[in-house]
Amino acid sequence: MALLASLLGPLRPLVPLVSRRDSRADSRADADEARAETHVAVRDREVAVSARLEAEAATRRVIDQSPDAYVSVDEQGGLTEWNPAAEEIFGWTRDEVLGLDVGELLLSSARADLHRRQVADFRATRTSTIIGRHPDVPMSARDGRLLRIDCVVWSVADEHGRTSLHTFMTDVTDRQAAADDLRRADDDLSTFSAAMAHDLRVPLTVIKGYAELLAHEVEPEGLPSTDWVERLDAAADRGVALIDDILRYLGVGRVLATREPVDLTTLVEQVVAEHLGATDRDTDIRVEPLPPVTGDERLLSQLFGNLVGNALKYVPADRRVEVVVDAVVDAPGCVVVRVADNGDTLDADDRDRIFSMFDRGSSADPAVAGSGVGLAVSRRIAELHGGDVTVEAVPGGGTRFCVRLSA
Repeated sequence: MALLASLLGPLRPLVPLVSRRDSRADSRADADEARAETHVAVRDREVAVSARLEAEAATRRVIDQSPDAYVSVDEQGGLTEWNPAAEEIFGWTRDEVLGLDVGELLLSSARADLHRRQVADFRATRTSTIIGRHPDVPMSARDGRLLRIDCVVWSVADEHGRTSLHTFMTDVTDRQAAADDLRRADDDLSTFSAAMAHDLRVPLTVIKGYAELLAHEVEPEGLPSTDWVERLDAAADRGVALIDDILRYLGVGRVLATREPVDLTTLVEQVVAEHLGATDRDTDIRVEPLPPVTGDERLLSQLFGNLVGNALKYVPADRRVEVVVDAVVDAPGCVVVRVADNGDTLDADDRDRIFSMFDRGSSADPAVAGSGVGLAVSRRIAELHGGDVTVEAVPGGGTRFCVRLSA
């Protein structure tokens, strides 16, 4: 050991030099690592900024090319964005409107006051009735035209916590004007139909009255004139029934008056009870549990009344009437209500034509009274509910009507 110490003794002054050299090497390595990390961080930030700029540019292109007006306002209601479609619809350029109060620019004084209150509510609570969809809002264009605008409003908060309101506006002026014209035409048609029905019923009622008088005057029974009077009376009845059927078709309208939950099982059971009370035929009508649907209860009652009534009417008289009403789920949100009877199977060529006005198909029994309007009414009602009515053959014989409705 003494010998080792004597040999290492002269080297001891060199140890600090080696240590300092190692320390400087470590410092340089740390510095290189720090520079590398900084470079990576700068590069990542540049990539993030570039991605954000690309996203903003893409959003800007979407907004600029949108056919709907895009408008944004700050928390005070001042305009901060106004795309080319807004310029085209309302007539002001972007530079002219930025910073202006959107309510004062586009709305009437009463609606502008309401808009200011809604913006104030949003500023204070971050919730307001201003958020959401607002259909058919009257707004003014630069040239004084009154436009009808559908609006969808939402809010966005930036990274600093500042919140802005954004709106897409669709000009529905022409569409609403067309809808108004259609409603007026529908009202005119209803008025005309009522007047026509009255004017046609009067002579038919007179004819029927004289036919009944003649029936009492013609004796004895069995003479040709007796048959003529009976035919005259029956023709008057068919005329009145036809007028009533046409009015029922026109009365369906083009839009649903009401759309509410309907207990379909109860509705169909009531329809069946009414028909059973009005027939003396031997019948067996079974109503399975049916799912609730959304629609107009009065119209749905008319639809299923037509289908049940047809079963009672067209099942041949030589057999017992058997009807089953059930339902299956066709797709999510869609239910198919089926009305099956044991009548004669319809010819394939008749399965679509029977839904046309005044067309009972080639296989209809001429001895059975009917105008060929009921199924046209039923299909129209189903279409108003977003569905349809079709008919198919029942395996083993019979006919099944399928009514597709929204659940």
